[in-house]
Amino acid sequence: MKSPLITALRTFINQPPRLRWQDYTDAKSYRAAQKLAARDRSDALVMLRVCEVTPGVTEAGLLLAWSGVPRLMLAYGSDGRMNILYRQERSWPLEYRRAVCMVLAAALRGYWWSERPPCTRTTELPLWDGLTSDAWLLRRATAELGGAVAVRWFS
Repeated sequence: MKSPLITALRTFINQPPRLRWQDYTDAKSYRAAQKLAARDRSDALVMLRVCEVTPGVTEAGLLLAWSGVPRLMLAYGSDGRMNILYRQERSWPLEYRRAVCMVLAAALRGYWWSERPPCTRTTELPLWDGLTSDAWLLRRATAELGGAVAVRWFS
């Protein structure tokens, strides 16, 4: 059952980015950071929703994808709830949601790749529905997530 993990991810994504005005040289760069943080939140929520409603994306698949992002850690609180911890590298406000996006994109990529149609060889490259593997995956991501999210995380 993946709902405790989905709940923990949603809570982690929805926490405020804690941007500090003092870290930016001017209002323009601060607003740009706000915009980037909001876009990453939106991307993460879109991918989380697709992971949540897709039966083939299992908790095991999410945890396997998680292993590729060592900055994110799972922990259980004293109340027994699953929590997500993030080890900051440079900038917490602009990193933590991207780390979640990497996990969700990897989980979706793994599931979609397992569900791809049979490979056909019409040239020297293997093809799926007449497309290379990257083009096929981008087409699938675009259909499920929308073009902007797909291009950012699957191309």
